[in-house]
Amino acid sequence: MKILFLHGKESGPGGTKPTYLAEHGFTVINPALPKDDFDASVLIAQAAFDEHTPDVVVGSSRGGAVAMNINIGDAGMVLLAPAWKKWGNAKTVRPQTRVIHSRQDDIVLFASSEELVASNPASVLVEIGTDHRLSTPEPLAAMLDAVHAVSALRTEARGTSSASETQEPPHQNKFWPRREETAFQAHQRLAEAFSWEVIEPETRRFHKSSLNPA
Repeated sequence: MKILFLHGKESGPGGTKPTYLAEHGFTVINPALPKDDFDASVLIAQAAFDEHTPDVVVGSSRGGAVAMNINIGDAGMVLLAPAWKKWGNAKTVRPQTRVIHSRQDDIVLFASSEELVASNPASVLVEIGTDHRLSTPEPLAAMLDAVHAVSALRTEARGTSSASETQEPPHQNKFWPRREETAFQAHQRLAEAFSWEVIEPETRRFHKSSLNPA
C-alpha cells in the first residue's frame, strides 16, 4: 500500500511518523514541503499525489492543511493535529476521514479538530497523546490503525471485495466494513476492535485506551 505523507512546518522528509509507517511495510512518499510557501507546498503535494496515486494521504499539522487543499479522489485521509484554521481555504474534510489529536496540544487547539469533524458526519476524531507532535508509541499506533481503517473503508466503497455481490464479505479481517453498516457504525466497530472507548458519541470522538487489538 502506498501512503503520501505530508509533513508539518517544522518537520521534513524522513521524520518519525513517515519512518514508522515505512517500518510497518508501507511505501511512503514523503516530499519536502517549503515551510514559508503554503501554495507551493500544495502544488508539490498535488504533483506527488498525481504521480504516485497513493491509497492513503496522511497530513501532519501544516501538512494536514496541505492535504485538505489537494484533490485526492477517493483515497483515504488521516490528519494529525491538522492546522487547517491557519493555512489554506479548505474548511471541511472528506467522508470517513480520521483525525488524530491530543487535547493537551498547545500549538493547534484540540477544539479545532472537534469543529472539523463536526463538518462531516462520516468523519471521526481520535483523542490521544500528550502533545502536538504525536510521536510517542501510542499515537503512532493510532496513526497506523487509522491508515488501515480508512484503507479498508475505501476498498469497500470501491467495491473491490472478492466476495460476490450476494455474499457477505468474510469478517476474519477486523478492518473489513460490513455491508449493512453506516460509516460511523463501521468506525465504531473498528474502535471496539482496537480497544478504543467511544466518548460523546454525538461528536464521533474516540479515545484510545489500549495499544493491543481485541
